[in-house]
Formats: sequence, C-alpha cells, structure tokens
Amino acid sequence: MLRQTSLCAILWFSLSVCTFATSGEMSMYIDQIVRDDPASLKSVSRHLIQMRIRDREVLDVLAEVVVQKAFTANRYEVDAIAWAIRALGETRDSRYRTALDRVYRSHANSKIRRYARAAIYDVGRGGPQYEPGSIDLQELQDRRKGQPVYEPKQPAPREEPRLDPKTAEPVEYAHISKVRSGMSMEQVIELVGPPTSTSARATGKAFVPFYHGGDASRLIAFYKGQGRIIFNRHSRYDSTLRVLEVQYNEAEIGYP
Repeated sequence: MLRQTSLCAILWFSLSVCTFATSGEMSMYIDQIVRDDPASLKSVSRHLIQMRIRDREVLDVLAEVVVQKAFTANRYEVDAIAWAIRALGETRDSRYRTALDRVYRSHANSKIRRYARAAIYDVGRGGPQYEPGSIDLQELQDRRKGQPVYEPKQPAPREEPRLDPKTAEPVEYAHISKVRSGMSMEQVIELVGPPTSTSARATGKAFVPFYHGGDASRLIAFYKGQGRIIFNRHSRYDSTLRVLEVQYNEAEIGYP
C-alpha cells in the first residue's frame, strides 16, 4: 500500500510541474505571439502547452491576442486561435476566465467558442482577473518592428552596428560560430545578440508516453546571414533552454 501511495504521489508531481521562462525566452515568446501570423501563433501556443509555461507576462499577451482576434478570425486563423485558447486553459489559472468568457459569449466561430467553453471549465473561478484591453498589442508590434536586429526596414549597403534591445546602444556581437553546445539562451543572446526570428517545434518524443526528457520540443533561433541555433532542455523539469546544435549557413534568410 505504501509503495502504491508513493507511486501515485510521484505521478501527481510529474503531471503538475510547471515551467517559468527566462527573460530571454519570454521576449521570444511574446515576439511570436504578437506577430501577425497564424502559423507562428499556433506554434508558440503548442510550445507553451508542451513546456507548461506559466509566466503571466507571456500569457497576458496571449489572452489579449485571443480576445482581439477571436471575433474577426478568418478560416486560416481559427485553428491558431483555438490552440491559443487551449494554452490558456491548460494553465489552470483562473486569471483568464473573464477573457475566455467574453470569447465564449461572443459571435465568434463555433470552434473557437467550443474551445473557450472547455477552457473556462479548466481555469476555474476566483482571484484577480486579466482585463482585456490592458495590453496595447500595436505598441508591442511597433516596438518589435523598431528593432533593426529583428526586422531591418532599410538594409544599409555596409554592415551597421547592431543595437542592444535593452539600452538601444550600439554593440558589437560575435558570430554564431562562437556559440558552444550547452550554453544557455541568456549566454547566447549576450554573446551573439537576439535572433532575427524564432520558431518552436515539437519532436517525435513529445508523443512518447511517460517520456520525461527535455527533447520533447525545440526552439530554433534564426540569424540572418549566419545560420541557426537549436535549443532544448535537459529535462522537462528544467526551465533553462540550452544549445543543442549550431547550423552555419551564410544564405540563411532569418525566418522559418
């Protein structure tokens, strides 16, 4: 009986562990969420579910996107919005009940409303609520487009010094050839700068029952004109993304 009880406790713990992203990861998640691209929204939503991300700074932005896009979603956006709603429901965080309830009671697509109803049940009741409209998505999009590291509007004929996204001061970043396996994402960004874009993808191991390793999903950072850096976690309980592989390619366009 004691052995059975211990096994149940371990199983409960493994199912309830959540992950909190580093500041660098949060920036990349938000970057993908506010990008006006259904494929990007679906990809990051699936990643948030698989990695059990519970950072409200990221989830608040996701909730705002859901509320704003749910009512006008076209057939290409419906599936992405449904995944975003599921990601909110999987948090079991009652903070998002008001936002989900607004979507459910709207005239949104029937699939979106169905997912919203299920998510409302998952998040439960009580606690302070996220108030839709609290986040200015346009401001986030403008800020993202204003960083020449991510989307240069007018590439100069000669290479201009890149800007530090925090201080806006010119900074000389190293080439990704300086990146080594096992480095954390924070170390990589400090060394070679923010990527041009990122993409989160699930691996086949994500569908293996009782797999608790960290390779269930990977984050790919694209560096225009340099190549790609692939990150994963050492285990599903590890919150730190680390370099798995570096792929050099001078023809890299910088986007998935």
